[in-house]
Amino acid sequence: MIKDAASTNNEFSEMETAILAFIPNGMERPRPLNELTMLVVGKDSLNERRKVRDLINHLVVVHHIPIGARYTKPNGYYIATNDHERDLAIEPLISQVVELERRIQSLVNTDFSQNKKPAELETYHNHLAKQVLLF
Repeated sequence: MIKDAASTNNEFSEMETAILAFIPNGMERPRPLNELTMLVVGKDSLNERRKVRDLINHLVVVHHIPIGARYTKPNGYYIATNDHERDLAIEPLISQVVELERRIQSLVNTDFSQNKKPAELETYHNHLAKQVLLF
């Protein structure tokens, strides 16, 4: 197990170096997150996966390593080796941005002056509350 924080300068931390060693070049055989987490951290948990994802993000944003993720089988992380692989890594990120923009706009447009919930949301909320009480 490697214990190391993300680097803040141009050098790679020990964990970043390990991640890079285990992420394959090219998208043909990407490394799944759970497998990568086991190899780098020594155990697989949601918290450890989050740390590995954060380090991957750091490698992309700070160190400009073209790490992509493939969400269809075979799924996992890979280092893009050409424009096509990079473009395929960008597509799902653009979709996420579009969905986040929709969510933000919906929240921005929330009208609190009505001071009441839509009836169907109120009904659903009451149903869930009853289920919790019955549990």
